[in-house]
Amino acid sequence: MEPLAEGISTNGDSNNEDSQFFATEWMFKVAEGATALYMEQLRGIQYISDRGAQQLCVDIEYLSNVLAALSMPIPPVLATFQTCLATPRDELKDVMKSDAGSELDFPTANLVCKTRRISFD
Repeated sequence: MEPLAEGISTNGDSNNEDSQFFATEWMFKVAEGATALYMEQLRGIQYISDRGAQQLCVDIEYLSNVLAALSMPIPPVLATFQTCLATPRDELKDVMKSDAGSELDFPTANLVCKTRRISFD
């Protein structure tokens, strides 16, 4: 009976590893899908007040922390939304023109400026 028990134990370990791998992959796919959907919704915002920008920035930070906890990269678009929403309106133009602005996704940064009613005139 001992060899049979060992075989079951090994099989159980293999099944456990397979289950763990599946659960991890599933979690990553859910996080990727949720992040993509979230960014799609962010792009659909027509206008946001300063207070709304502050709250949304906190929400994005939370999602970024979840992604980091899963060892997933923060998409550049999401990081740009967070940076542009966290920056005070009167400083955003300067940030976009600075060296720090070179790390931004410019189409997204321009969209956030439009959403926050910031013009470059």
